[in-house]
Amino acid sequence: FHQRYRNHVRQAIALDIIKIGFHGTSAADTTNRTTNTMLQDVNIGWLQLIRRDAPERAISEGATVDEIRIGAGGDY
Repeated sequence: FHQRYRNHVRQAIALDIIKIGFHGTSAADTTNRTTNTMLQDVNIGWLQLIRRDAPERAISEGATVDEIRIGAGGDY
């Protein structure tokens, strides 16, 4: 039981770290899971760091409004 519980907790932590990396925009003293369901206020994620520190390397909009297409015939 202990090993299964530990594995579940480790997986949940790893998924939260990935979620913060994609969606994190700020680091609040007290986070609010209700209003920030994607953990935006836990820490600054790597995408936000790129937007802030190297905006020329971040795609903000593609040929279609509010959409970025990846692959053949896409924006990237």
